[in-house]
Amino acid sequence: MRIAVTRAPEDAAAFAAGLEALGCEPVLEPLLHLLFSTAVTVPERDYQAVLVTSANAVRGLEASNLVQRLKSLPVYAVGKSSAAAARVAGFTEIHSADGDLPALHSLVVAALADKTRPLLYAAGLTVSGDLKGMLESDGWQVERLVLYRAEAATVFSSSFASQLEGGRIDAVTLFSPRTARIWAGLANTPALIASVAYIRHFCLSEAVGQAVTSTFTNVDLTVDVSETPDMEAMLAMIASQ
Repeated sequence: MRIAVTRAPEDAAAFAAGLEALGCEPVLEPLLHLLFSTAVTVPERDYQAVLVTSANAVRGLEASNLVQRLKSLPVYAVGKSSAAAARVAGFTEIHSADGDLPALHSLVVAALADKTRPLLYAAGLTVSGDLKGMLESDGWQVERLVLYRAEAATVFSSSFASQLEGGRIDAVTLFSPRTARIWAGLANTPALIASVAYIRHFCLSEAVGQAVTSTFTNVDLTVDVSETPDMEAMLAMIASQ
């Protein structure tokens, strides 16, 4: 099975290796390109924890040389990938929600009782969901630190478009609602739609699946949703096909 990997290059390598281990052929076609800031500063506040909702947020902390200052704080990560990135970066106390944004919110609410000390939320310019708002509505103070931005691809590469149009792509993997919308916007053209109708869409979550199906109103897509929102579950879903 030839599977399009739409993740940013920073995230694609490990997933592509997992696909190869399954006997699949990954075709790398990143739909987001990450631009990290190297000059972010952290306000001088008595933070009690760092929150991360992606491995790229941890990479952003590294790019701005902020890990040394913050690594004594506990990290609350949305899932296994972000937790692993925090561990590699040098953080020592790491708690993973092993799920999605509501799961991370629940983990923080259950674990932290002190609402007098702020939380530092490391994130990109565009986020999925409103973790800051959710926690602030519960009485916490949340400082959001923007460490990178993700620029959307405006066209498919000529090689990939040719493969897709020629029916040489069997499936596509989509890891976020934003990526799903970008994919839909680029693939929903007269030249490509017939081929897209025949490929499988492997989606990280229901929200991702809904983002792609709501855009393709003129064709019925084959959409498979991962049992849990993590790379391991995505690979297990693909292996079961």
